[in-house]
Amino acid sequence: MYIIVDDATQSGVVVDPYNAKLITAEAKKLDVKITTLLTTHHHDDHSGGNVDFLKSTPVPCFGGSSKVPGLTHQVVDNETFKIGASIDVKCIHTPCHTQDSICYFLQDSKTGERAVFTGDTLFTAGCGRFFEGTAAEMNSSLKKLMLLPDETLVYTGHEYTHGSAKFGAAVEPTNSDLQTLLSAAQKGDCVSNGYTIGDEKKWNVFIRTGEEEVRSATGRSDEVEVVQKLREMKNSF
Repeated sequence: MYIIVDDATQSGVVVDPYNAKLITAEAKKLDVKITTLLTTHHHDDHSGGNVDFLKSTPVPCFGGSSKVPGLTHQVVDNETFKIGASIDVKCIHTPCHTQDSICYFLQDSKTGERAVFTGDTLFTAGCGRFFEGTAAEMNSSLKKLMLLPDETLVYTGHEYTHGSAKFGAAVEPTNSDLQTLLSAAQKGDCVSNGYTIGDEKKWNVFIRTGEEEVRSATGRSDEVEVVQKLREMKNSF
């Protein structure tokens, strides 16, 4: 769960408020007026708190399909809107984990800060399972995200860094960036938030499909087939 705040107006939005009581209390503690609810996808561990949250904080609820509880506004790919006075939001449709998966890319026009909230599409050094889509869709969705500026901070839907880094290091053992990430995760010093799109290009094997070690580990050369094989390997890793 996340709260995104426009400091100038002390207004903000929440992302995937699964625990409505906790996130509402945190917003009150921060003295933030919540204006919008953003949902990354319909799975219950992300959207299951929407209805309870909206009972106490009746605001517009954005999401990718009618499967999202409490939905008031179904967004489309590349749709844009504002948070507060200076934060621009762009909706990026990233189907595969679910067909209604939406990543939210934010830019602060005053500070230049950039961030993307990826739900279960992109994890640190990994990606989500293909519950409702194909390897071709995940490959395309990840490529969309890699078009964002390298300095964009990535805020994921789960903390899976240790497992993802361990798998990545097994696939691409000579990747020193992966070894550094794995070492940090093993020490307990690693949390997903704080890494960037540029970092993912260095250590996420689901993105590094053109690398010889990754192709060799999968026994595939076509990038979509590489992604498919990687997902199969990760599922049983």
